[in-house]
Amino acid sequence: MSQIISRHDVFLVDNYGVLKTASGPIAGTNKIIRAIQDQGKRAILLSNTASESPRHIQQDLETKGVYLEEKDIVTSGMVLKPYFSQHGLVGKRIFNLGNDGGAEYIRNAGGSVLSREAVLADKKLAEVVVVTRHKLTAESANLIPAALIEAAINILRYGPEVQGIIANPDKTVPLNNAEVRLGPGSMGLIVEACSERLLVWLGKPHRPIYDFAFSLVPDVPKERILMVDDSLEYGIQGACNAGIQSLLVLTGNTTNQEQIKRSPFKPNYVAGSFTLDAKVNAWS
Repeated sequence: MSQIISRHDVFLVDNYGVLKTASGPIAGTNKIIRAIQDQGKRAILLSNTASESPRHIQQDLETKGVYLEEKDIVTSGMVLKPYFSQHGLVGKRIFNLGNDGGAEYIRNAGGSVLSREAVLADKKLAEVVVVTRHKLTAESANLIPAALIEAAINILRYGPEVQGIIANPDKTVPLNNAEVRLGPGSMGLIVEACSERLLVWLGKPHRPIYDFAFSLVPDVPKERILMVDDSLEYGIQGACNAGIQSLLVLTGNTTNQEQIKRSPFKPNYVAGSFTLDAKVNAWS
């Protein structure tokens, strides 16, 4: 792993499946993050979430011994702010298909969040639909009610002027080490298919979140930036799309080389874990 660190200056690191799992922190990841920082290089967390704030993520990582500054945490929800600014959505009325954390991201981006009751009473109020989360609250085990999903579908299907955005593309979210649940990306696919509209996707594997991360390190050439992820579908595909190298670790979504062989998206390197003593192999 030391050679990989020496070849790169910026490391875009996924959270779940790379630094931690449902069982807790992955041993040794705190040491490699510290080693990167001690060498004057930069580790940036790159996470598909539009409901957890960077501060909350930072605090959670600190409890696991991983220390990152808040400026080194990038979430897909943060990409809403430049997207709203660039596409004239600041001040628009937004229907948030998600939870209060998602609503806060939308407000930070300059949007005016409509209440669910207002949207259900008058769907024409919504000027933008943003999918941020698969549940209304962190405590609830239930998915977003069908009435709200159908409202989003109908707003977009019968309002061609209304914009639709998927802030978190993750189709599944881990429940534990043996189960997953439907994620916001799955809801986004349902809304997209049923509204017969092509929506804008902001997180991995799509380009906007990578461009946001690149804007934090404008002087670093792409060949010196490495994506570290456990997912072929999200992080590795995204790295391919963004023109940067990638390291796949086998501690999360991907656990064996047969999965890599079946995937159209190939990493540059493969390691058992993102740790200093992990053996790294080039993928060919």
